[in-house]
Amino acid sequence: MIPIVCVDDNGGMMFNHRRQSRDKKLIEWLTQNVSQHIACKPYSKELFCDNVMVIDDLQDVSNTNEYVFVEDDSLEGARFDEIVVCHWNRKYPSDLKLKANFDGMRVNNSWDIEGSSHDKITIEQWIRIE
Repeated sequence: MIPIVCVDDNGGMMFNHRRQSRDKKLIEWLTQNVSQHIACKPYSKELFCDNVMVIDDLQDVSNTNEYVFVEDDSLEGARFDEIVVCHWNRKYPSDLKLKANFDGMRVNNSWDIEGSSHDKITIEQWIRIE
């Protein structure tokens, strides 16, 4: 599994069981530049067109190279060799924060894009180096 997450400046992902934000141009960029086939839980399906595989649980992903859009899981304790982190570059209220372990990882690529709801979204591709 290669998670794709969206976070605010404090690592926040959700507030009161809702996504902090959505951005149509970010989703378009992800499907054009990261992977045309992204998996997600039912909650995130509405963000994508038909190019999404719906899974009930992150454990349902059997392919280690499968990109999975994650909104409602902190990824605490998850092990992965790559992760795509999309930064909203803003602070929002949050009660679910990203708790992924980035030890032994580094930023491999970084892009800034203009979103539909955010002037600048920074996208980072992190890879494991150990």
